[in-house]
Amino acid sequence: LFSSALYANILKRISHKIQIESGVRYTFSSLNGYYPNYSDVGGEDLFNLLNESNSIKNSVVSGNVKFVYFPNDSWKISSVTSRGFHAPNIDDMFKVFRKGDNMTVPYKELQPEYSLSQEMSVTKKVSAGLTLYGVGFYTQLTNAIIKDTLFYNASPDPNEEYLISAIPYDGEILTAFANQNADKKINIYGFTLGLQSTVLGFNINKDINIVNYKNCDPQAGPFAHIPPIFGKLEIIKNYK
Repeated sequence: LFSSALYANILKRISHKIQIESGVRYTFSSLNGYYPNYSDVGGEDLFNLLNESNSIKNSVVSGNVKFVYFPNDSWKISSVTSRGFHAPNIDDMFKVFRKGDNMTVPYKELQPEYSLSQEMSVTKKVSAGLTLYGVGFYTQLTNAIIKDTLFYNASPDPNEEYLISAIPYDGEILTAFANQNADKKINIYGFTLGLQSTVLGFNINKDINIVNYKNCDPQAGPFAHIPPIFGKLEIIKNYK
């Protein structure tokens, strides 16, 4: 695995009320992997996925721009627009992993996933002991990396298609899965509401987070990594 990056960042305070921050980043990554020939040592070839070297090289430009506006000393409004990415890592690309009747295998066609995000936040200092804030965000994923069933064309005739997902492994027939890129865009959105306060010498921090998503592929199942409603209540008291 080789990775390198070059980035530039600028922060400019235009006035007492307006501040701009922006950055751009160029990233290059290269990932190479090779498995011994399993069939030579009595193992299955796993759709011939392990009998050849796999490699992937990616060059990605990402960045963000942030605007902060202070209407007065008690209000803060900010906006962040960003483009990000996740390049396949060793686990994404080369993991061979069995869990129950499922078998995760490499998939050499895997490509990076990209995100385009917009975030808006508002902070209000109500008093010396109470601050309220809210953050809303929206992220669109393109080529999202998801784990899904891997189908293999087992037809001996190149002009015909006979797709199977069963794979022989360790004397058993398992269902093959692999990390793949989603065909449709996935939209993730949500918001956070919170407060920071001081009451009778106690510092109290409270927030609640709600996240949801929409998969543009109507045939797709649930999208991973979407948490339920969650939050935090923190009470701090300093002695001496």
